[in-house]
Amino acid sequence: MMFPTPGHLMLDGRGPSQIIIHGVAYPRIDRSYSTPGDMIIDLPPVPPTSTLFRGYLEAALGQVGVTLPTDQPGEITHKTSFADASVTEDPLGRNSLFSSAWGERTVGYIQLEFQDMDNLVHYQCWTAINLDVLHGTPSNEDTYYLDADGNRLQDSDIEEGKADWSFRVYDFDITYTGVVTSGKIKVTAQEQVEGEKSGGFDGHIDLSNLEFEWTCHETRVVPRSVNAGRVLPLAPY
Repeated sequence: MMFPTPGHLMLDGRGPSQIIIHGVAYPRIDRSYSTPGDMIIDLPPVPPTSTLFRGYLEAALGQVGVTLPTDQPGEITHKTSFADASVTEDPLGRNSLFSSAWGERTVGYIQLEFQDMDNLVHYQCWTAINLDVLHGTPSNEDTYYLDADGNRLQDSDIEEGKADWSFRVYDFDITYTGVVTSGKIKVTAQEQVEGEKSGGFDGHIDLSNLEFEWTCHETRVVPRSVNAGRVLPLAPY
C-alpha cells in the first residue's frame, strides 16, 4: 500500500491515536533540565462521517490526554498526567495535497494547552509544534468497497462492475515515525521560587529536533477532502 500522509492530527476516520515524543526534558527551578523521558499525547477518535466543523471541534478541545515525563527532584510541584488538554492546528496542516488521501507528510502549527489546577501550573505552546513524518509502516491492511448506503460490496458485486458507483475504503493500522521540527511549551506556575522577581516560575519544554512515534488505526474513504472540519488555531499564549 502507498505510504499515506498523516494529513492532520485528527483526520476523519482515525481511531484513538497516540504520539510518543522521546527525549523530553522538564525545566528545573535552577534553570537546568531534568533527565529526559517520554511525553505522550493521546488523541480521541474522529468517526469517518465527522466531516463537519463540530466533529473536530468537540473532539479536539478539552478531550486530549497528555502525559509528561516522570517528575524529578528540583522541579516545581506538578502532576504529570492530564486528560483534558486542548489542541488545534493549521486548518490546512502543511499538506499541499489536502484534497487527496496521499500526499506530503507533515502536520503544522499545532497549538497545545492544558492546566494543572491543583498546583496552579499552566502549559501552552509558545512556539507552535510542527511534525515531520519521515516514515510510515502500515499493517493489518484491508481494502473494500461500500455502496451509497454504506453497505459493503461482495466480490461478486465488484466483478459485475458495481464498484464503479461506490466508495473505495482503505482500512489499516499504521505507525508514523519522524522528527518534531519545532515546538516549545511555556510552563508558568504561581509556586514561589527563590530568586525570581515575580515570585513565580517561568520555563519551557523544548520539543525541537526530538524523535516521535505516532500509532493509530485509520479508515480512509476515497475520494474525500482530508481538510474538512478543521478548527481554527488557539491564540498564542
